[in-house]
Amino acid sequence: MYSIFQPIINVNKSLNTKIDSYEMLIRNEEGHFPEIGFIKGLATADGNKQWIAISEQSLQSALGAHQNRKVYINIEPCQMQFNSMWQFLKQLRTTYKNQVAVEITERHEHVHSITI
Repeated sequence: MYSIFQPIINVNKSLNTKIDSYEMLIRNEEGHFPEIGFIKGLATADGNKQWIAISEQSLQSALGAHQNRKVYINIEPCQMQFNSMWQFLKQLRTTYKNQVAVEITERHEHVHSITI
Protein backbone atom coordinates (compact mmCIF):
# COMPACT_ATOMS: atom_id res chain seq x y z
CA MET A 1 0.00 0.00 0.00
CA TYR A 2 1.05 3.54 -0.67
CA SER A 3 -0.46 7.03 -0.91
CA ILE A 4 -1.00 9.35 -3.82
CA PHE A 5 -1.89 13.02 -3.58
CA GLN A 6 -4.69 14.08 -5.88
CA PRO A 7 -4.74 17.82 -6.53
CA ILE A 8 -7.85 19.80 -5.67
CA ILE A 9 -8.12 22.53 -8.27
CA ASN A 10 -9.62 25.98 -7.76
CA VAL A 11 -11.13 27.43 -10.94
CA ASN A 12 -11.93 31.15 -10.92
CA LYS A 13 -14.54 33.04 -13.01
CA SER A 14 -12.02 33.49 -15.82
CA LEU A 15 -11.46 29.72 -15.82
CA ASN A 16 -7.90 30.09 -14.57
CA THR A 17 -6.84 27.14 -12.48
CA LYS A 18 -4.67 26.83 -9.41
CA ILE A 19 -3.94 23.87 -7.18
CA ASP A 20 -5.67 24.72 -3.93
CA SER A 21 -4.82 21.60 -1.89
CA TYR A 22 -4.44 17.83 -2.15
CA GLU A 23 -6.36 14.77 -1.05
CA MET A 24 -4.31 11.85 0.21
CA LEU A 25 -5.58 8.57 -1.26
CA ILE A 26 -4.42 5.03 -0.44
CA ARG A 27 -3.61 2.72 -3.35
CA ASN A 28 -2.78 -0.97 -3.58
CA GLU A 29 0.09 -2.52 -5.54
CA GLU A 30 -1.92 -2.26 -8.79
CA GLY A 31 -2.54 1.46 -8.26
CA HIS A 32 -6.23 1.04 -7.37
CA PHE A 33 -8.26 1.77 -4.28
CA PRO A 34 -7.94 -1.26 -1.99
CA GLU A 35 -10.84 -3.67 -1.83
CA ILE A 36 -13.32 -3.96 1.04
CA GLY A 37 -10.88 -6.24 2.89
CA PHE A 38 -8.65 -3.23 3.44
CA ILE A 39 -11.55 -1.19 4.80
CA LYS A 40 -12.55 -4.03 7.12
CA GLY A 41 -8.92 -4.27 8.23
CA LEU A 42 -9.10 -0.70 9.48
CA ALA A 43 -11.51 -1.93 12.14
CA THR A 44 -8.62 -3.90 13.68
CA ALA A 45 -5.80 -2.48 15.77
CA ASP A 46 -3.16 -3.90 13.40
CA GLY A 47 -4.89 -2.61 10.26
CA ASN A 48 -5.29 0.81 11.79
CA LYS A 49 -1.61 0.90 12.83
CA GLN A 50 -0.61 -0.06 9.28
CA TRP A 51 -2.71 2.80 7.89
CA ILE A 52 -1.19 5.25 10.37
CA ALA A 53 2.37 4.17 9.43
CA ILE A 54 1.66 4.65 5.71
CA SER A 55 -0.01 7.99 6.37
CA GLU A 56 2.76 9.33 8.61
CA GLN A 57 5.41 8.56 6.00
CA SER A 58 3.32 9.97 3.14
CA LEU A 59 2.46 13.17 4.97
CA GLN A 60 6.08 13.74 5.96
CA SER A 61 7.09 13.42 2.31
CA ALA A 62 4.30 15.69 1.10
CA LEU A 63 4.42 18.37 3.79
CA GLY A 64 7.86 18.25 5.34
CA ALA A 65 9.43 20.87 3.08
CA HIS A 66 6.18 22.54 1.95
CA GLN A 67 4.76 24.62 4.77
CA ASN A 68 2.12 26.27 2.56
CA ARG A 69 0.68 23.01 1.23
CA LYS A 70 -2.65 21.67 2.56
CA VAL A 71 -3.68 18.00 2.51
CA TYR A 72 -7.03 16.38 3.23
CA ILE A 73 -7.01 12.86 4.63
CA ASN A 74 -9.89 10.39 4.88
CA ILE A 75 -10.49 8.25 7.91
CA GLU A 76 -13.15 5.63 8.52
CA PRO A 77 -15.52 5.92 11.48
CA CYS A 78 -14.30 2.54 12.75
CA GLN A 79 -10.79 3.95 13.19
CA MET A 80 -12.01 6.35 15.86
CA GLN A 81 -12.28 3.50 18.38
CA PHE A 82 -8.50 3.21 18.65
CA ASN A 83 -6.43 5.34 20.99
CA SER A 84 -3.65 5.20 18.38
CA MET A 85 -5.89 7.15 15.97
CA TRP A 86 -6.52 9.90 18.52
CA GLN A 87 -2.78 10.08 19.21
CA PHE A 88 -2.12 10.28 15.47
CA LEU A 89 -4.62 13.14 15.10
CA LYS A 90 -3.01 15.02 18.01
CA GLN A 91 0.39 14.49 16.43
CA LEU A 92 -0.88 15.84 13.09
CA ARG A 93 -2.19 18.97 14.79
CA THR A 94 1.09 19.51 16.65
CA THR A 95 3.32 18.84 13.65
CA TYR A 96 1.37 20.35 10.77
CA LYS A 97 -1.04 22.81 12.45
CA ASN A 98 -3.67 23.67 9.81
CA GLN A 99 -1.93 21.93 6.90
CA VAL A 100 -3.93 18.73 7.40
CA ALA A 101 -7.72 18.50 7.37
CA VAL A 102 -9.59 15.32 8.26
CA GLU A 103 -12.67 13.95 6.54
CA ILE A 104 -14.57 11.12 8.20
CA THR A 105 -15.96 9.00 5.39
CA GLU A 106 -19.44 7.66 4.89
CA ARG A 107 -19.86 4.05 3.89
CA HIS A 108 -22.94 2.14 2.82
CA GLU A 109 -21.35 -0.95 4.28
CA HIS A 110 -21.39 -1.04 8.06
CA VAL A 111 -17.86 -2.17 8.74
CA HIS A 112 -18.00 -1.58 12.46
CA SER A 113 -20.08 0.64 14.66
CA ILE A 114 -18.80 2.51 17.67
CA THR A 115 -20.29 4.68 20.35
CA ILE A 116 -18.53 7.92 21.14
